[in-house]
Amino acid sequence: MQSLIASRGLAGAAVIVRRVGSDDDVERRYYGTYNAESRVPIASATKWFTGVAVAATAEQAGRSLDMPVGNCIPGLAPDRAAITVRQTLGHVSGLPSLGPAAERAHADLEASVASLMRLPVVGAPGEVFVYSGTAMQVAARCAEILAGKDFRTLFAGTITGPLGLTRTGFAAEGAPVTGGGLWSTPHDLEQFTAMIAGRGAAGDVRVLSPEAFDDISRLVSPAHARIVEIPDAARGFEGMATGMWCERALPSGACAVVSSAGAFGTYAWVDYEAGLYGVFVVQSRLPDVWPTWVAIRAALGSR
Repeated sequence: MQSLIASRGLAGAAVIVRRVGSDDDVERRYYGTYNAESRVPIASATKWFTGVAVAATAEQAGRSLDMPVGNCIPGLAPDRAAITVRQTLGHVSGLPSLGPAAERAHADLEASVASLMRLPVVGAPGEVFVYSGTAMQVAARCAEILAGKDFRTLFAGTITGPLGLTRTGFAAEGAPVTGGGLWSTPHDLEQFTAMIAGRGAAGDVRVLSPEAFDDISRLVSPAHARIVEIPDAARGFEGMATGMWCERALPSGACAVVSSAGAFGTYAWVDYEAGLYGVFVVQSRLPDVWPTWVAIRAALGSR
């Protein structure tokens, strides 16, 4: 880590690794100017936060993630209405990738989704895998309608409030960028990842029922879909669960290792087989720090 920080001229980093089901630290180190409360943009590490928030909202409403988005968003063309919520969270909706600037260039999610749904599709639902946060805007809008609340409010009610994540949130202006717009801290990321390690629960706080968590932590895509866009770091993974990477899957389809990574180098993961989970926080390019994250995981017992 010291070599990486020196060679890349980084301000610092945080490395936290813990044992699943205990309060034991395997490793906890802060480098340079970083500490538990250093607040940074986490880019696509936002995606599993959004996936859990949508899943929790659907569970509270008694709805399945396999429902067509037309069941909650009115006025869609038939081909768009047939896309399922799970397909938007698993990157196989067929919707194009626009990027964060286009996603936040609207007053709210309603306007963001209305604009997106007028664009040509990349392919039919389930036939193409396009890694993007754009389709997640649709899932988040569906959650807004199910909950009768704007996404920032339901996110606070399902995620940040229950888990005590006081320094995690979206920018106040424009539509929330639900696939990459969160800012957070090592502490808050650790708390959220502990909930993933606890299969929907952190201590006495349960965000998802065991059944709902099992539903979102099984391999979904790309399956037979043609890969159009995927990050280089994920090419060795099995694919996507619902809103999170499924790095390694069991024959049953349950994910043995799940994770979420961001373009600026943030990476959080849970290895259920090794009984470890971790949070790595830095501000760099993910390709520059990825070999170090892989090496640290391996050195600590998570292949």
